[in-house]
Formats: sequence, C-alpha cells, structure tokens
Amino acid sequence: SFYNYIYCDDLGNLTQVPVFRQSDTSYNELHIKGDTSLERVQRDAFQGLHVQNLRLQKLGIRIIEDGAFNGLEEDLLELHLDDNNIKSLPANVFRSLLRVTYLGLQNNAIQSLPADIFKGMGSLRYLYLFHNRISTLPTDSFSSLKQLVGIYLHNNEITRIGDVFHSLTELTELELNDNQIADISSNSLQTVKKLNRLDLANNAIETLPRGMFDSLTDLVHLDLTNNQLSTLPMHVFQKLGNLERLYLANNRLRDLDMGIFGNLTNLRKLYLFDNRINSLPDGLFKNLSKLQTLHLYHNEIPEIRRASLQGLLHLNDLNLEDNMIWNVEQDTFHDTVQLSTLELSTNDIETLSPGMFSTLSSLTDIKLGSNKIRTIPSGVFSSLTSLETIYLDANIISNIADRAFNDLPKLMHLDLKINHMTTLSDDVFNNIPNIRTLDLTDNRINEVPTATIKRIQSLTSLILDGNKLTSLKDYACRDIRLEKLSMA
Repeated sequence: SFYNYIYCDDLGNLTQVPVFRQSDTSYNELHIKGDTSLERVQRDAFQGLHVQNLRLQKLGIRIIEDGAFNGLEEDLLELHLDDNNIKSLPANVFRSLLRVTYLGLQNNAIQSLPADIFKGMGSLRYLYLFHNRISTLPTDSFSSLKQLVGIYLHNNEITRIGDVFHSLTELTELELNDNQIADISSNSLQTVKKLNRLDLANNAIETLPRGMFDSLTDLVHLDLTNNQLSTLPMHVFQKLGNLERLYLANNRLRDLDMGIFGNLTNLRKLYLFDNRINSLPDGLFKNLSKLQTLHLYHNEIPEIRRASLQGLLHLNDLNLEDNMIWNVEQDTFHDTVQLSTLELSTNDIETLSPGMFSTLSSLTDIKLGSNKIRTIPSGVFSSLTSLETIYLDANIISNIADRAFNDLPKLMHLDLKINHMTTLSDDVFNNIPNIRTLDLTDNRINEVPTATIKRIQSLTSLILDGNKLTSLKDYACRDIRLEKLSMA
C-alpha cells in the first residue's frame, strides 16, 4: 500500500491556511511545516480533502475558527495542534470529529476549556493538554470521552480536582503534575478503576482524602513528590496491592504509621527522601519483600536496626545519606542479603564493628563518607566478596587495622581522602588483587612504606595530594604500572 501525503514546506508568513484543491484521494498525512507561520485556521480550511493525520505544529497559530475542520469528519484520526499560541477554542470546533483518536494541544496558551469542547469525540484515546495555562476543569469537560486511555494535563495552573474524570472508565494514564492543586475531592478518582499511572507531583497538596485511592486496584505508578504532605491517612494505600512505584519525596512527612505500607506487597521502588522523617518504626517495611529501591536520604533518622529493615529480602539499593544516624546495630542488614548499593554518608556514625556488613555478599558499592569514623577495624568488610568501591572520605580516621580490607577480590576503588592518617602499616592494603584507584588526599601522611605499595601491584592511580610527603622511594613503585601518581 502507498503512503499518500501532502507536505507544505517553507510557505513564509500566512494569515490563514492556503486553499487546497478538492480531491477524492485519501491522504495519510497533511503536514504544514518548515519556515512557515500561520495566524489562523479558518472555517472550512480543509473542505474537500480526505486526511487521516493533520499536523499543524510549531506554526504560531493564534486562532482556530469554528468549523475549521469541517469536511474531515469521516477520515481524520489524528489532529496535532501543539506548540502554537492558541489561547482559546470555539465550543464546537471538535464536535464533528467522531473518529479522531489522538488530539495534541500541548504547549499552547489555552486558559480555559469550554464545558462541552470535546463533545462528540467518542473515539478519542489520547488527549494532550500539558504546558498550557488552564486553571479550572469544568465538571463535564471530559464526559463524552468514554474511550480515553491517557490524559496529560501537567504544567498548567489547575488548583482543584473535583468529579471531572467520572466518565473516563477506560483511563489508564493521568498526569496532573506541575500544577497548583491544593484540593482534591475524595471521589475524584472513584470511577477511573483501570488507572495504571497517576502523577500528582509538584503541586500544593496538604492532605490526601481518606479512600481517594480505594478504587485504583490496578495502579502501578503513583507520584506525590514535592507536595506539602505532613501526614498520611492510615489506610490511604490499603487497596493498592499492584502498586510498584511510590514517590513521596520532598514533602513534610515526619511520622510514618507502622502499617502505612502494609498492603503494598508488589512495591518495587519507594522514594521518601527530602522529608522530616525522624524514626523508622519496627516492621515498617516488613511486607515489602519485593522492594528493590528504598531512598530515605535527607531526613532526620537517628538510628537503624534490624527491625527497621525487616522483610526487605530483595532490596538492592538503600540510600540513607544525610540523616542523623549515629547508631547502626550489629545485625541491621540481616534481611537485606541482596543489597548491592549502600549509601550512609553524611551522618554521625562513629563506630564500624566487625561483621556488621557480613550478610551483604552482593554489595558492590558502600559509601560511608562524611561521618565521624575514627578507626577501621579488621573484619569490618569481611565477606563482601562483590565489593568494588568503598568511600570513607571526610571522616576522622587515624587508624586502620592491618588487613582491614583483606579478601576483597573485586575491590577497585578505595577513597580515604580528608582523614587524619599519619602512617600506613605494611599490611594495611594486603590481598586486594584488583585495586585500581587509591585516594589518600588531604591526610597527614609523612611516609608510605615500600612494602605497603608492593602489596597493591594492580594499582593504576595513587593520589597522595595534601599530605606531608615530599617523595617516594625510587623503587617503591617499581613493580606497579601506575598511570597516575599525584603528590601535589
């Protein structure tokens, strides 16, 4: 089959759509583009044409006249009016477009929607209205769109969500992020039972009405990032058994009730960073056995215990950076046996005890920088046979036990900069067969024993800037293929 099209390139400055000769040919696409500006789409502009896909994008269009799409009723399937300067739309302009499945109105300057603007568009499946200036949604705005699957209203100026989506029983994607929503009625989502993705990020929501998500049993993705939530109603997520991604970052949450996540047994990703959380109740995550990512950085958590992380059997990414953690109990990571990334930097940890990470045989990266650690005892990293990177920078480490990094066959990068070390023992870096980078910048080291260096023959980068060294013995690096040696 042939792809018939009409492309109109570089037409210059036009006040209206050029006149097209009537044709019985069925065109897959009509696209006005290139160096063309168009002030208005006049009434009957496409009369006598048979077009399935009409593209009028990036033309600077300001005015769409009533009846502009007359004659396209039987053929038109897609209408692209995005990236123009449209501020308003005639109430009946789309009424006859019975077969259109895609309508793109994004990136315009639309301020309001006439109450019945989409009446008659019973085949519409995707409606794009993002990046406009819409502030209100009349109750019946979308009542005719029984087949709508996705509606994209992000980056507008909407302040309230009422019962506007009540007819959208086939809806699977709803994007309302980056508006000014402060008020959501409890029944606003009651009938959109097939919803799979709901984005409410970057609004002004202070409370979630009880039961507002109860009908959304198919929901997989829920984003509430960057709102003003200080509490979560006890059972607000109770019916979301299929939820896989929950974003609650950058709110004002302080206390989390123990059962708040209890029914989210399919959750894979949970983001709680940038809140004011000051404790993790025992068993808070115990039913989240499928959780893979948990980000709790930039909170006020003072300690973590085994019960804090109970049940997280498949967790592989845990970020607790920039809290107030001073206490990490010995068996804290008992359940998190699949952890691959552990971020504990910028806390108040003073002590690392031997064996505290012993269950983490899958761990590849551990970040402990910017704490108050003084000593690295022998055995603290034992059993971490997958470990590739250790960050211990910006602590107050003055003593590292012999063989503290022993038996780490995959370790490649060790960062010990900005500490208080004055000497290094011969065996401090023993048995690290694949080490590549060792950063000892800004310590107080005045001598590096030759024996110390000879035990790390795989080293390619040795950084000793900001110490009290003046030189290394000529033969110290004789058996090492260093690509970078810095002693500034």
